[in-house]
Amino acid sequence: MKDHSAKEYREEILIVDDKPNNLRLLSSILREQGYEIRKALNGRMALISAQAAPPDLILLDIKMPEMNGYEVCRQLKANQNTCEIPVIFISALDDASDKVKAFAVGGIDYITKPFQEAEVLARVKNHLRLQKLQQQLKEQNMQLQKQMQERQLAEEKLMHHAYYDVLTSLPNRALFMVKLQAALAYIGRSSDSLFAVLFIDLDHFKVVNDSLGHLAGDELLRHISRQLQGCISAQDTIARLGGDEFAILLESIQDIGDVVALAEKIHQQLIQPFILEEQEFFISASIGISLCPNQSTGKVYEEVSDMLRDADIALHR
Repeated sequence: MKDHSAKEYREEILIVDDKPNNLRLLSSILREQGYEIRKALNGRMALISAQAAPPDLILLDIKMPEMNGYEVCRQLKANQNTCEIPVIFISALDDASDKVKAFAVGGIDYITKPFQEAEVLARVKNHLRLQKLQQQLKEQNMQLQKQMQERQLAEEKLMHHAYYDVLTSLPNRALFMVKLQAALAYIGRSSDSLFAVLFIDLDHFKVVNDSLGHLAGDELLRHISRQLQGCISAQDTIARLGGDEFAILLESIQDIGDVVALAEKIHQQLIQPFILEEQEFFISASIGISLCPNQSTGKVYEEVSDMLRDADIALHR
């Protein structure tokens, strides 16, 4: 629909009637009230005019040659560009069935000829006001939806920053602890389950940082992150805990052999040379493992921090 925000905007009405006298009379009445008027002598001209520049309202006669008002209204309502234009039928047909049919094809009101000037003006004014209010409501709803989408995106962004590492896009310590807590809760309900935490500390990372600077060190951390991600399955979780420390949560493992096999796979992956600024670097990693239930006590960890601590201790043995 039209933009009603301009100060000099005048609402536009399309009058459709095959009788020139009716067109002149209605045009005169409505122009005196400040409306912009367009006229069409038949249905075909009305459709062309409405589709080219949709008016704010249409006054539509029913009995016209070639195409009657019902068909004109039906085609208007079937077109995406004109379906929201309010249509008031204005006709000499006074039978109830004619009025019912007019509303059935999409009309919003019905004026019987011969019409009273005051009635025409009142109905036109009322429906233009309703149309304007509906348009304002639609715009407000669109604005509200936009604000809600922007708020959702902002919340998602905050959530991502809270739970994901900015440098590597991996889950951070906070999200890893949440997932570890969920795994502990699950194993507490399922006595035959087993899962593991691998604590990974990169060896000789400081050499890269000291020789090439922090930007090169960051690139190496991103490279290592991709390497580690390639070692685990989709159901497992890898996180950057901070600095050059990573952790992996392995769920639903069969035995310690699965964990040892993954640790060996990681070692083999990381010992491959890494080229950075035309220099070749070799990075290895120390890995500590803790299992739940604990293999020494057979008990389930009560605190997630205890399980991560034991994996860290195992790393330094």
